[in-house]
Amino acid sequence: MNIKENFVSVIVPVFNSQEFIEKTLFSILNQNFTNFEIVVIDDGSTDDTKSILEYFSSTYSNVQVISLENNVGIGRARNIGQVKSCGEYIAFCDSDDIWEFNKLSSQIKFLKENGGYFTCSAYNYINTSDEIISKFYPKDHIDYFGLLKTCDIGTSTVLYNRKYLGVLLMPDLRMKQDYLTWLTLLKDIKCVNSMPVILASIRKHSKSNSFSKFKAFKYQFLSLGIHLNCSLLNIKRMLYFLNYVYYGIRKHYLFNI
Repeated sequence: MNIKENFVSVIVPVFNSQEFIEKTLFSILNQNFTNFEIVVIDDGSTDDTKSILEYFSSTYSNVQVISLENNVGIGRARNIGQVKSCGEYIAFCDSDDIWEFNKLSSQIKFLKENGGYFTCSAYNYINTSDEIISKFYPKDHIDYFGLLKTCDIGTSTVLYNRKYLGVLLMPDLRMKQDYLTWLTLLKDIKCVNSMPVILASIRKHSKSNSFSKFKAFKYQFLSLGIHLNCSLLNIKRMLYFLNYVYYGIRKHYLFNI
């Protein structure tokens, strides 16, 4: 597939998201940057998500829906969307998150002015009523060893240039597939620069991956083992995991607004 210059492909994996998907898609469609497509991957939804997506794909020419018969997981769904997309830039937005109207324009300008190929931004945590629970500001410069300690990269805030980085395919895991992708990327490049401005809101609710901290800690420990290719009681793995727990408590509980 030919890559379109200065064009963004927004990858939106969806599974049973009838409650929030309209807000998510409208927040993308209302961008002040207009040169983009939305590639929605319906990952085997069984609720009214399908009819909602049919409306958007029939109403908006830049919305493409890829329907999967069986649920393959968010990582594989994102990969399918990336491979089917045509933009020079690729962005991600989960099906319950919301973008600020200037997300794409701000990030493209930031990359062009700073000569980078990957960026992310600060973000809000919101509840089911769109109320802000807390705000998170990542480090200005995120490097590999810093990312091993804590993940400052919110996937729904990411924008990258695939002309230079290629397609960032994610491993076939149910959780932390995005985190492992960023770790692999940062082994090859020195660091990524984040934007100290809130450009997205990430929703926390009972069905979201970030809601259960026990599950998040479990998958963090497993993903560190996969990435470091080490034993269960490896000292580096244990130290990085303890750092993750510490920063997770700070991130989610100590700095709530």
